[in-house]
Amino acid sequence: MPEETEVSRDLKLAITEGRWLAHGDKYVCLISKAMKEKLNVTVGEKVWVFSKLFTIIGVFDEKFVPNDIDGLSLFPYVIVMNEIRQCPPEGTVVVPFDTLIDEMEIIGVVNPGGVAPPGGIESIAIKFNKPVDVFKEAASLTRNIPYQIHASSEGHKRLYARLITGTVQRINIILVPMFLLLLTVVNIMTAAVYERTKEIGIYSAVGLSPRHVSSMFFMESAAVGIVSAVLGYIVGVAMAIIFTTMPAFAGLNPNFTSSWLLISVSAILGFTVASTIYPSIKASQMVTPSLARKWRLRVAPEAGELTVPLPFVASRTEVGPMLAYLYEYLEAQIGETTGTFSLQDLNYEKAEEKGVEVRRLIMNVRLAPYEAGITMQATLNAAIPVTGERFSLELHAVRKTGETMDWRTGVRNFVSALREQILLWRTLPLTERNKYRKIAEEKGFE
Repeated sequence: MPEETEVSRDLKLAITEGRWLAHGDKYVCLISKAMKEKLNVTVGEKVWVFSKLFTIIGVFDEKFVPNDIDGLSLFPYVIVMNEIRQCPPEGTVVVPFDTLIDEMEIIGVVNPGGVAPPGGIESIAIKFNKPVDVFKEAASLTRNIPYQIHASSEGHKRLYARLITGTVQRINIILVPMFLLLLTVVNIMTAAVYERTKEIGIYSAVGLSPRHVSSMFFMESAAVGIVSAVLGYIVGVAMAIIFTTMPAFAGLNPNFTSSWLLISVSAILGFTVASTIYPSIKASQMVTPSLARKWRLRVAPEAGELTVPLPFVASRTEVGPMLAYLYEYLEAQIGETTGTFSLQDLNYEKAEEKGVEVRRLIMNVRLAPYEAGITMQATLNAAIPVTGERFSLELHAVRKTGETMDWRTGVRNFVSALREQILLWRTLPLTERNKYRKIAEEKGFE
């Protein structure tokens, strides 16, 4: 358009020969300096452009063509392999807009035959003939058209764009169905807990705590929620695509990436997990049917000494493999200072006291925090009555250095770690237990 130089005033500086477009121009064009040198033509000569003969009226230097107010080049853009690319400036030809529409029919305007030819209008520049508030007019125009508007006035630039927002109304209508859904899922999960009473009992027998059992139900419900949300999303997208092909839903354009999808998926997952709170509590109560929901170590009032029975009773044949298993675990802690405790040494001893055969692991232990200098001597006793077939484990600990209060905290962590390791023995497969039986024979624990 001839008025382009009024919007982009620096455009005239890029013209090295001839002139810019003027009103009344029809079959004229401007070419780049690189094209002029390649074709070896000058101003006034004619060139063919899309089977039309045009007269060259000017030459521009592509290096000095200014950018538009949106920061992009004035040269056109094309889409190649779904990627927007700028046309090479040296290959660009400038022709009058009216000629482009009326004669060449390569612009994106539907022709009389009802077919839209290739190309399109990328941007429209507006220049006011009288002083106005440019930014106010741009804001007003933005409310009526769904396009971005770049406005410039007195050296200041602003971008205006219309955002589509939505509000949720009458949410109280779906509260009752959501509440009924919550009760339904609670009922299903509670029934599942009571149906698996024997399974929960097995978990309790092998040493799982109430927290472990309740977390299993939580993980199951979370998995069900995630799978349900994903399947629901896939089915919803498929149904939406099917509906859009029906005449009754013509013009329906669903947004498959809306933030409401994330809200819906989160709501489904949240309802499923929330409905498992009560059933998981019931499951944990089946594991430990008492008021004590977790194991606690009760330290004797005597300062610096502790004797506590450990939760393990087994037959005489398991004594050696069990001690070999614990010896391997404790031996790995010698010299380590990263956990709740570390060992300075570890020894095995076998004795008989008052008609009871005792096999013990004796160790000097350092307790965390290590900078507090807390040490103690701990003895793990496996007592086997001479006339009996069952043995039990007992831990005796005596503080050597460190403050008493710090030692009590550290010894709780030590006993808890040892107790958890002992409970894991029941979960080992038979092949692993036989391996420790061989180790016990080699070390003389049998």
